[in-house]
Amino acid sequence: MPVEGGEITRLTHHSAPEAPLAFSADGQEVFFHAARLGSPEVDYLDGLGQSVGVLMKVAATGGRARMVLPLPMSQADLSPDGRKLAYVERKTVENLWRKGEISDSTSDIWLYDFESGSHEKLTTYRGVDRSPAFAPDGQSLYWTTEMPQTGIEDPNAAPDTFNVWRMPLHGGVPEQVTSHDTLPVRFASVADDGTLVYTLDTQLWRLDPGAQEPVQVPVNIRQGTLYTGEVCSDLAGQVSEAVTSPDGTEIALIARGEVFVASPETGEVRRITDTPEAEHSVSYAPDGKRLLYAAEREGDWDIYETKLGEEDTGFLTALAMSERRVIDTKSDALQPAYAPDGKRIAYRDDRNAIRIFDPGTGTSTEILPDSASYFYTVDQFDFEWSPDGGYILTTTGFISTNTEIEMIETTGAHRRYNLSDSGFGDDEAGFSPDGSVVSWVSDRFSQRNLSSEGAMVDVMATWLTADGYLARELGEATAADAGTEPDFDGVPYRTSRITDSPVLPILTRMTADNSELLLVTLQVTSGMIEAELIDLATGRPRQVFAKPGTGIEQIIASKDASTLFLIKAGSIETVQVASGASTQAPFQLRASFDPVAEMQYIFDHHWRFVQSKFYDPALHGVDWTAMRDAYAKYLPHITHWEDFVTLMNEFQGELNASHMGARFDHDNAGWDSTAELGLYYDTAHTGAGVKIAATLPGGSAALAGGPLGPGAVILAVDGARIGPEDDIYPLLNRMAGRKLRLTVAPADGGGPVDVTLRAADPGSDGELAYSAWVENRRDMVLELSGGRLGYTHVRRMMDDSYRQVYSDLMGRDRDKEGAIVDTRFNFGGNLHDQLSAFLTGKRHSGLVTRNGVDLGTTPYLRWAKPSALLMNTWNYSDASVFPYYYIREGMGPSVGDRVPGTGTAVLRPDQLDTRVVLGVPQLGFRTIEGDFFENREIVPDEVVHTPPEAMLSGHDPQLEAAVAALLRELGE
Repeated sequence: MPVEGGEITRLTHHSAPEAPLAFSADGQEVFFHAARLGSPEVDYLDGLGQSVGVLMKVAATGGRARMVLPLPMSQADLSPDGRKLAYVERKTVENLWRKGEISDSTSDIWLYDFESGSHEKLTTYRGVDRSPAFAPDGQSLYWTTEMPQTGIEDPNAAPDTFNVWRMPLHGGVPEQVTSHDTLPVRFASVADDGTLVYTLDTQLWRLDPGAQEPVQVPVNIRQGTLYTGEVCSDLAGQVSEAVTSPDGTEIALIARGEVFVASPETGEVRRITDTPEAEHSVSYAPDGKRLLYAAEREGDWDIYETKLGEEDTGFLTALAMSERRVIDTKSDALQPAYAPDGKRIAYRDDRNAIRIFDPGTGTSTEILPDSASYFYTVDQFDFEWSPDGGYILTTTGFISTNTEIEMIETTGAHRRYNLSDSGFGDDEAGFSPDGSVVSWVSDRFSQRNLSSEGAMVDVMATWLTADGYLARELGEATAADAGTEPDFDGVPYRTSRITDSPVLPILTRMTADNSELLLVTLQVTSGMIEAELIDLATGRPRQVFAKPGTGIEQIIASKDASTLFLIKAGSIETVQVASGASTQAPFQLRASFDPVAEMQYIFDHHWRFVQSKFYDPALHGVDWTAMRDAYAKYLPHITHWEDFVTLMNEFQGELNASHMGARFDHDNAGWDSTAELGLYYDTAHTGAGVKIAATLPGGSAALAGGPLGPGAVILAVDGARIGPEDDIYPLLNRMAGRKLRLTVAPADGGGPVDVTLRAADPGSDGELAYSAWVENRRDMVLELSGGRLGYTHVRRMMDDSYRQVYSDLMGRDRDKEGAIVDTRFNFGGNLHDQLSAFLTGKRHSGLVTRNGVDLGTTPYLRWAKPSALLMNTWNYSDASVFPYYYIREGMGPSVGDRVPGTGTAVLRPDQLDTRVVLGVPQLGFRTIEGDFFENREIVPDEVVHTPPEAMLSGHDPQLEAAVAALLRELGE
């Protein structure tokens, strides 16, 4: 739009992310970063499996966009004469606003010469360099950096606060221009007269030519915002918890952190709490006249109770309700649950320990210590009172090793009894209505992933008395007599597997007479929800229903398992388990909330959450309280979630830690969505239509074949012509999955022909480019090694990637002498142990037939030949852990970039607005010597970088070096 104001002109029409970077020297063109494919020859970054970005330009008046460089860059500036481009390279998935990092992955500034095509690296400091801006004469460059004065000579010097520096472009020493502290300087820009402008502390600052000190520029915007105050919305699609009242006439819900009560019969709803803070873990008292829940107010989580008036019989019709804080602790109190007699309350203390509070005496007793378990996710391990109040049933252990089911005495010595004792993953335990049977889920018998992780689980049950077990065996199951004590000594003999094959359970509940188990499961392939009753004597199941899972928010059961309630975005469905009959009640949760107040709460909540869960209790030496105060002052001026997550990125970036990037997941169905055709476009083409540079194997165009090849020109889509200054993208908007008729001028001449194909989803081209990248690397390895070496790419540290590695090496490469294991562009998961074990096989013996045919030497399921490891700056999380294992255990030579140390396990719990994603690295990998992996680079045996020239020429120097290293290992 014009500087003086006026109409806004849309310049581009692709739905993938784009960001303006700079105007051309004459102001006639806009250079921008676009998340699109580059060219088939420049494929190094296709290993990411997504279009990480290219530099493009478009006329300031609009028209066809054209590629400038097939390289990603987060910031750039053009020299005054338009001959050179200073740009910031992109080489990591890390939060762009992270501060204090020293590694190969931090951004550097490069200088590109349009005439010679050369790229020159301008910065050598290994901290972050950003915001390049040419001086008016083009002879020097301003930029922002964390480099201290000592960083001129020492590239690893400890970072300082971001400030503006200036470097001569033809020799000379860089000099610091500004000297601010604490908060970073951002977005430096230089005017034609040499005036330097930048932002600091959300304010504009200016340094005039010849001035010694910068001054703040007063800015007054006489405009308010419409996005303040309360917003009314239907929260029925945001139900995160649900529980039935003891008599089954009400359902208590948590939606967007608020407590509601609904009638399953009529769908009527009543709001119980109304705060910008979160409420959690709601439950009814045994008499149904009190609701118990945790709430984060006044700086910590405490336990609250809402009680009916004396004359009231239900929350939906109550005339008087009162709320009080029942448990007030200095730590966080979570997951409260009344004892069966309603006189005591069990709760989690500081997330892990279990305590029992007696309101009558005001005493709180610990029955399970903090060291007995560790929550990876919020409220990961639930617990339950036994019907007689004598025991608490819970999960103990650690998700990284194994978890067990334990019963703990609620009085006396608080003895603990391990019911599962399996060494596998056991969880989600519950009592039968009479307390004589305990059921839970276990991955002990599950179909395990190739990576050895349990993929599905079975339902297990333990009968706590011999009489109860015998009755089950005889098919005479009945409820146990009151007061019957458990016999723990015989538990191993009275434990049975209930399901005959592994399942993905949603809910399990024992019937009142202990004769059947109600099981609700998710069918992965079909997406169906199935409910069945399993006869515990015979093991035979009887289906209750099978329904599509789409739209179901919660499934809960009545205490006696006679009724199921399916809570959906628009209705509550009640299912009678005995008959399968169901009824529907319309359901809406129309409620108001204040987004701005929620932002304040989420900020405070996450500040506390990081303080309590960050893997390093010293918080990397950062004064976290001071940082809170420094950034919280912006909150009154933020009214949009996008701005809020930017604030959180800057705030969390102060910790210099991985896994702390914030994002806002947009969900606007009305936005553009550009379908893809499996094509590279030649944007240098002039004239009508768009010219094909190449097709992607397996893509829509390649499958359609015919004239859709390099050099062909697409003239029209479904009859709509593409003019000389038009892009094809508007014609592909919202066309994914649809058949399109392309009018094509063949590359070899002749008249236009029509070709029909089906357009693919956005992002599919990136997947196809990744597959081509893998095949290209495999071909390179074969050529470079003379056919001696195999190749596999570990895309993620997950089971599906492990299956591909196994398939590659034990299949097509089984006869190779060795293999290149490429972990570049891997964002992590949890596979370091399994991958390490797979690559460390040692052959020593094997099977031979009676005729002397050698069937191969063991181990048959592990790679027992030499390998070499490839790694780069994009390795993240567990993909930074594995290279350490590989190098330390001497598995083979390692080649590539120094990998930044990001070896932590992240927790990203849901926020009030689930579109806001915030994380905290809660567990840190640490060596036996006591050194954390975080911020500790993993250095390969041979450091090899991939500069822009190599990328643009189609070379992969890292791969070439890895092949050479492994051949040397083999004794080339």
